[in-house]
Amino acid sequence: MNADGVGSGAGGDVTLAGNKLIAGGSLTARGGEEDGSGGFIETSGYEAFLIDTTPDVSGGGQGRDGLWLIDPYN
Repeated sequence: MNADGVGSGAGGDVTLAGNKLIAGGSLTARGGEEDGSGGFIETSGYEAFLIDTTPDVSGGGQGRDGLWLIDPYN
């Protein structure tokens, strides 16, 4: 799942939540390659969650990195 920016655009937002969250594959909210800032990814599981890979919220060019929120409660 991705919410990547293009050009100088910022990455978007991705929220995955559930009682028992299992996220396979890649999650990205990268900034555009021409100085876009990274976006925001939230992973949330009330009872448990399992994530295969670290989400990518990197900025492109001189853009700032985004944020990955790990919310184990709600």
